[in-house]
Amino acid sequence: MVERMEHGAGGYVPAGSREAPGEPLGDARPAAGLREQIEDLTAQARLETKRLALDARDEMRALARRRKNLLAERLGGIASALRDAGQRLEDEALPATAPARSIAVDAGTRGLCELAVRAAEQVDEASGYLRRREVRELVRDLEAFARRHPAAFVGGSLATGLLLARFFKSSGERAPRRTTSSLQEKEPWLQSSVQ
Repeated sequence: MVERMEHGAGGYVPAGSREAPGEPLGDARPAAGLREQIEDLTAQARLETKRLALDARDEMRALARRRKNLLAERLGGIASALRDAGQRLEDEALPATAPARSIAVDAGTRGLCELAVRAAEQVDEASGYLRRREVRELVRDLEAFARRHPAAFVGGSLATGLLLARFFKSSGERAPRRTTSSLQEKEPWLQSSVQ
C-alpha cells in the first residue's frame, strides 16, 4: 500500500496528517480565516448600521421639512381667513348705502376689525418665518427662546400641548377606526402575533 504524501510548510507529510513539521498541533489556518470572516461581517454590520442610521436621519429631516412647510401653508390659510373675517365684519357693519368707507363704524366693531387684521399679520409673519427657516434653525431659535424666557416657554408648551391634544382627539373621532381583523386582512404577518 502506497501512502499518499502532501506538501506542508515543513516538507512532505503523510496525507490526512493533521500535524506538519514546524506547525502547532491542529490547523490554525481555518481559525484565522474564520476570525477574518467574523471581522469582515462585523465591519459590514457597522457600515450597514451607519447607513441605516443616516437614512433614518435623512427621512426624519425630510418628514420634519414637509411638516414644517405644511404648517406654514396652514398658517397662511389661517391668516387669509382672519383677514377675510375682518373684512366681512367691516362690510357688514357699514350700511349698504354708504358711499365710502369713511363712515364711522362703532368702536367695538372697529376694534374687532383691527384685531383681526393684526392677528392676520402676526400669523402671516409666523408663516413666513417657518417658510424661510430650516428645521435646525427653528430648533436653535426655540432653545434660545426657552433660555431667555423659561416661564413663557413652559406656558406656551402647556398651551400648545392642550391644543394639540384637543386637535388629535377631534381628529381621531372623525377618522375611521381600524379593527384588528381589518389589519390582519391587509397584513397577514400580524395574525400570528395577535392571536
